[in-house]
Amino acid sequence: MYWGALESFILAVAEHTLFAFAAVLAFNLIALKKDWSGRISLGILLAIDLISIKVTPVFYKMIETGKITDLAWYPFFSVLHTSAIAILLVCHSMTRLEINRVAVCVIGLMASLTAMNVVMFFDLVFFDVLRPVYQFGVPALKILFVVLLFQSCLQVKGVRM
Repeated sequence: MYWGALESFILAVAEHTLFAFAAVLAFNLIALKKDWSGRISLGILLAIDLISIKVTPVFYKMIETGKITDLAWYPFFSVLHTSAIAILLVCHSMTRLEINRVAVCVIGLMASLTAMNVVMFFDLVFFDVLRPVYQFGVPALKILFVVLLFQSCLQVKGVRM
């Protein structure tokens, strides 16, 4: 399996969404002085996205060399994104913060990515027909959620859209 062009595309989009998530966090820090729920949620999102960016090339190389199969990819990312939701909920619980719109949006993104990985895993095991959906679905989801996160920050600030 040749991953070169696909790898370049996904990594390029992923790097840009990381910067976009960082821009949303910067906006949150500057404009929303007391939004600790959003800050925690966006910080967790940035950490998970950075882990994904760093792990992706390692997985590609391991798959190409036969050290692991494609089947390891989807469970790993499912666990990663599910863990992000758990960490976010634990942080909110420990600090007794109410979960706001930004946190709900981050949870929605992580849940969507988890669901996509679970579906893709079963597709790979039984059918192997949805790979193009995944290849473009993850970057598309991230781009959609950048817009939703920014909109959520504006709504927390009280700007009507």
